[in-house]
Amino acid sequence: KNGSKLWRYKTLGAVNTRPDFWEDQVFIGDDKGHVYAIDIHKGKLIWKTTFSSEIHAQPTVGDKALYVMTQTGELKALNFKTGKEVWTYQRRLAPQKMTILGTADPLYKASSQGGELFVGYADGAFVKLRASNGSVIWKKQLQSNSKKFRDVDMIPLLDKDRLYVATFGGN
Repeated sequence: KNGSKLWRYKTLGAVNTRPDFWEDQVFIGDDKGHVYAIDIHKGKLIWKTTFSSEIHAQPTVGDKALYVMTQTGELKALNFKTGKEVWTYQRRLAPQKMTILGTADPLYKASSQGGELFVGYADGAFVKLRASNGSVIWKKQLQSNSKKFRDVDMIPLLDKDRLYVATFGGN
């Protein structure tokens, strides 16, 4: 209400993501590969999960899970209450000559089939997954191998039945 600080939480690494919320929890990721669930009223840690790579994408809240994307292309669904892994989708990224430091925030869309996720990757790929189990619905290659920067790091925009995706290469 008045801009005064309610609490502060010290993470183990630098935070380069926006937070997301679910009920009384705020979720943040850091560049040491940690995802934190923090009580929004007290600023106390509820749980912490560690990944093998830094987190530069916003943790994304869906109907049934928290979705976290790492810098190396690993997407995990986590249980809101415990931080335990529900499923993992690992896109095998070929070594990149260059990439833009960053990762696209997963976009969650609620659906009668349990939700869908839209995710961009540093190799120019864009993937639609089932939020319930991480299985691939479809994948598209939006940038060719001839481009120096092929990253799909921008957050996609979903407008009814149209999906808009931008790539670093301008496509």
